[in-house]
Amino acid sequence: MFRFSIFLIAFFMFAVVGCDDSSDNDDSVLDSDVAVEDADAVSVDEDVADDTDVVEDGDAVEDEDVSVNDDDAAAGCVEIEVPTITSSGYSDEISGFFTPAMGGDVIDIVKIILSGEIKTGTYDLGSDVNLAYETCTQCVSVWVDVENFNPVKAYYQVSGNFVITDVSGEGVDLRTNGYMEDVKLVKSSFPEFVPEDVSDCVHIAYAEWQTIK
Repeated sequence: MFRFSIFLIAFFMFAVVGCDDSSDNDDSVLDSDVAVEDADAVSVDEDVADDTDVVEDGDAVEDEDVSVNDDDAAAGCVEIEVPTITSSGYSDEISGFFTPAMGGDVIDIVKIILSGEIKTGTYDLGSDVNLAYETCTQCVSVWVDVENFNPVKAYYQVSGNFVITDVSGEGVDLRTNGYMEDVKLVKSSFPEFVPEDVSDCVHIAYAEWQTIK
């Protein structure tokens, strides 16, 4: 009888311990499940972040394209072609003709004026110095219907590249060769060449001059 009682007590204690171990194991499994869920959540968040970055990069590219289109110098402007200019009235003044004609039957001209130190190099027609006619060192203008050295309508540069490739002679005998490209000019007052209407514009894709004989 005594042995049977001890046996029952031992069996009961073993059962209780087994239940406690099972509880610990269950808690361990639950903790493992939570860890897996957390890992999945992190993975999903990273995927969302990656997708967001891709969309934002795409938006940035679109904005850049729009900006490029907005800066197109030729947009909405009258396109003119300037045959190679070979004559120079003075050492610092070069004048030529262009097509198609603008205005009436009176002569139209494109005029280049150089000032300051004239030397080879590449210049920005839209720089602060060149935007103002009073201070420009490389100056380009378009004169429409010119009579008695006065145009009915005038245009002055706001942007473009200007390149002097050769310089020869000195003083009144100084002559140059060069070219200009992607030049935009807007309607301006005369003779001050202050912009009056930026929506009324002229564009020269390319033009060159050769006044060195």
